[in-house]
Amino acid sequence: MIHGADMKSFSLMRVAFFAAIGLAFFLALPVHAQDTGDVRVVRLSLADGQVLVSHPGSNVWEEAPVNLPLEEGDTLATEDGRAAIEFENGATAYLAENSVLQFTQLNFSGGGRATDLTLTQGAGNFYANLTSQDSFRVQAITFDVAIPQRAEFRVDAFKDGAAIQVLTGDVSVSTTKGSTSLEKGQSVAVHQNDLRDFSIGSLPIAQDDFDQWVTDQGEMIRAGNKNTLSYISSPNIYGLSDLSRYGSWVNIAGFGNSWRPFSVGFTWTPYFNGRWVLTSNLGWIWVSSEPWGWMP
Repeated sequence: MIHGADMKSFSLMRVAFFAAIGLAFFLALPVHAQDTGDVRVVRLSLADGQVLVSHPGSNVWEEAPVNLPLEEGDTLATEDGRAAIEFENGATAYLAENSVLQFTQLNFSGGGRATDLTLTQGAGNFYANLTSQDSFRVQAITFDVAIPQRAEFRVDAFKDGAAIQVLTGDVSVSTTKGSTSLEKGQSVAVHQNDLRDFSIGSLPIAQDDFDQWVTDQGEMIRAGNKNTLSYISSPNIYGLSDLSRYGSWVNIAGFGNSWRPFSVGFTWTPYFNGRWVLTSNLGWIWVSSEPWGWMP
């Protein structure tokens, strides 16, 4: 039997070693103080530079830290920074500098997840791989983009319209005057003075800096997810890649594969490095300042 100081060391060791035991049981939702019901939450997984958030019913812009949970009605602005958002169904959104994205709809509908985003300024890259019940739509000033199943695309907003580039898959582009379908390698720009003009073009020959940044971030997420899923069996949950980037796996007799973060000693305690924030639908939520803190 373990007593006294030995018991304290043993308990702390369990915290450090078993931070992610049984990941299949995690819902990947932040710790909160009331029932979530049917509320959907997405994750700000990267804030590179100045990123701000505004909540529904408020005109105040606040600093948006990594691991911030985002809900329906929230608006994200990147100022001079960039941002990456992960959705619980594996979808992603990336924002370039000086971009504004509103999470217009995040709910459950018809047995699936309904996602409706509005890009009012700047540029964004969007990816989703949908089930038959899911929907994923991005609105811009002159058109709406809908994904039938799986696609990745970029939307750029400008003064009198917007443009879309389809990187993978197929999408449907609609205005108040008509619609068209685009496939991989195609692009179109729609201006406010002619909502019927769907003159289809090709993608730029070379990627710009934002495109390359998105590619690099996406590769890190995919590689991290693949590595983590070699240790556990889990549904497509956001935050899995962090476990590969910020920790290692050990096999503990009686427990199986277990995860521990790098550079965390026996003095580490939960709910210490971060802050509590009050949200309209979920009440008080703990936002971890540790980059791997979303899932555990």
